[in-house]
Amino acid sequence: MTIHILGAGSIGLLYASYMRIVSPKRLPICLLLQRHHEAKVNCYSDFNLQSRSAKASQEITKLMPQEQKDINQFVWVHLRDKQGKLHVQDIPCEIIGDCSLHQDISNLLLTTKAPQAVEALESIFHRFKDHVNILVMTNGSLAVVDEIRSSLTRNGMENNIKIISACSTHGAMRSTKDLVFGEYLTSGMDSFSVTHTGAGQTFIEEKEDVTRALYDAWKESALNPCLVSSEDMYVINWKKLAANCAINPLTALLHCRNGELLSERVRRLSYEDTAELTDLTYHRPEIFYRLIREVSDVAVAESEKMRLGKEHKRQLQYGELVEFVESVVRQTSENKSSMLQDVLGKQYPTEINYLNGFISRLGSNIPGVEVKANTYIAEEIE
Repeated sequence: MTIHILGAGSIGLLYASYMRIVSPKRLPICLLLQRHHEAKVNCYSDFNLQSRSAKASQEITKLMPQEQKDINQFVWVHLRDKQGKLHVQDIPCEIIGDCSLHQDISNLLLTTKAPQAVEALESIFHRFKDHVNILVMTNGSLAVVDEIRSSLTRNGMENNIKIISACSTHGAMRSTKDLVFGEYLTSGMDSFSVTHTGAGQTFIEEKEDVTRALYDAWKESALNPCLVSSEDMYVINWKKLAANCAINPLTALLHCRNGELLSERVRRLSYEDTAELTDLTYHRPEIFYRLIREVSDVAVAESEKMRLGKEHKRQLQYGELVEFVESVVRQTSENKSSMLQDVLGKQYPTEINYLNGFISRLGSNIPGVEVKANTYIAEEIE
């Protein structure tokens, strides 16, 4: 069973790296890369590992290439874990569109940016054979899954594809430069670099055998996995959306790390207090809580369609969502959100339409629900 990973952003690289460390043979992986990553693939065979220094060999974890049929390309990935240790790994990969590689895809972990998810998937549809599991681990997954289902229906593929939800609350940051360490890294070593900046959890919807296999692999690493029911996963996706709607755009607009959103001068607002806010500009720290309140209102209304039990509905209430979002901020306090990284790197479009824009669209069609803050924030980012 090979797990193909589509999306070489911070989360995709984080999960690929930890999977490579703990179970290279039991659960083989393959990173699917775009054509513009070809230089990193070509660099793999050009770099001589024997040139590393004795100091580097003590501080860097290197895994030998795994035996994996039909995969003969690798790329370097540097991972700095939560303990500060640097792991340098050769990860099996393929360039999408390379006609010389024809391995079928049966299990896919989707970690792309939300706006690129459907287009990226459609570029590998011809590799899907028989039964395929797609684990969706993207920001804005509620909106992304809707788009994926529409695409599968348009392409007549809805009957042989199983969509499985997954959610990560880990913090990770990609580096634009190599993680220079001792004499090991040289200017000639073109690689991916990712830092694990915040410890969180990985939630996996328990559906197919692949979810158990991933759970068994991830529990040996720092990914802290948890198998959950479909109902639990639905609630978790709303919690993650609340965190993304409050954290990502505000850090992008304020150019700050996650932890700076919770300062001592800002008290937690009650549900009633958020309704009294008239100044919704992003410079006002109280907007953090207004955004969460609006997500809660939309989530509670939408949950009525799912016939959730009382306990699941309770977890979508404002107070519960605030507790969750604040905990994510603390766990990833040193992290730069993905949207801030996009803005700083001038990578557009951002995921705003799958986060606050999604809440704005849903909420505008629900009687009695106000989504002014999310609408305003979405417009500011755009």
